[in-house]
Amino acid sequence: MPSRVDAIHSYYLSLFELLIFIAFVIVLKIVMLILMAKLSVILSDDPQAAREQRDERKRRSSFDQTSAQKWLRLGLGLLFTASGLLQIQPRMVSISEQALNQDFHFTLGPTAIESLAASFGRLWVNHSTWMNVLSCGLQLLIGLLLLTTSHRLAVIITASIAAVMGLLDFVIMTGFGGLFSAGGSLLGSTPVRGLVYFAVSVLCLIPVRYWREGKPFRFIRFGIVAFWILGIILQLLPGEGYWQSVGWTRMLQSGTSSTEPRFIQGMTSAVAKFVAPHAAVLNIAVIILMVLFALSVVFVKWSYSRAIQLASIVYLVLTWAVFEHLGFQTVYLFPMDAGTAVILALLMVQNGQQEQRKVKTAGQESKLHSKPAVPSSRSSR
Repeated sequence: MPSRVDAIHSYYLSLFELLIFIAFVIVLKIVMLILMAKLSVILSDDPQAAREQRDERKRRSSFDQTSAQKWLRLGLGLLFTASGLLQIQPRMVSISEQALNQDFHFTLGPTAIESLAASFGRLWVNHSTWMNVLSCGLQLLIGLLLLTTSHRLAVIITASIAAVMGLLDFVIMTGFGGLFSAGGSLLGSTPVRGLVYFAVSVLCLIPVRYWREGKPFRFIRFGIVAFWILGIILQLLPGEGYWQSVGWTRMLQSGTSSTEPRFIQGMTSAVAKFVAPHAAVLNIAVIILMVLFALSVVFVKWSYSRAIQLASIVYLVLTWAVFEHLGFQTVYLFPMDAGTAVILALLMVQNGQQEQRKVKTAGQESKLHSKPAVPSSRSSR
């Protein structure tokens, strides 16, 4: 078996070749689209009419029919691109099966689910170089395609592949995300990471007429509330949970490695020292915050809901930075974790609320303008 240094060297060479291929595909696609658009105008008898027809076809075939769909496409593209860039780190190259079991808590779950996840873990360990190259390449390709194209069919195909990846990560790669293992939490190594990315990717498959009616926002709000309720349940569980310092220490130490920058290791150690004597108090504070975050999504007309939703975004960023080691943790896919995808959903909900207010205001103004003027009593006389 090659040494870790040789494995990392081989990994970077293979990754470099794949990144060159991805860059070539993306650049070639952009150049071909520009050339086809220019040629269709130049070869036409009426360039102005051809340009207008081209713009109309582009508008009709575009995925970005509403602002929410544009937010979704660009946000999902940024998440996948950032996850692919974070996956470049050699944390998952030449990793041992024992380290995988420890970081994913496979030994703490039911036997059937543990065997399912352990079988994929052995596959990754035996082919860690190419598996990490494939993981990194797919995430970068999906992210860059979503960022560089708004064609409806291309976005739907890309989002479908992303949804399949999320479902595979949740069910097969991590054994239902380790949701049935002891010590699960939405703070670190989120059990529903793959499931959240699956749900966000599926949103791209919803027809545009439903987006114009605002129906998907109900499902998005329901998913966000379910996310916070699951977090509350996991924090409330007794045993080696988070009422004692052992649960917090295990979560903070999970996924740490020598590939992490020194400042992340120092930050994790400082948080662990602070948490140790205040485990129960911190757990109560986290539960209260999650309850408030869930209520702010349920009662959107509450005067403090927008401020609390913004606070939940800050909370998700901080927990990702501290408990997920800024994406340097042990993961097969999605180092950006579920919290950043929930942030995208929260931003979409807030954007949807603003759009609904604009539509409502425009409707009221049109009704006022459409009302006939009532003649005064003097003029009638």
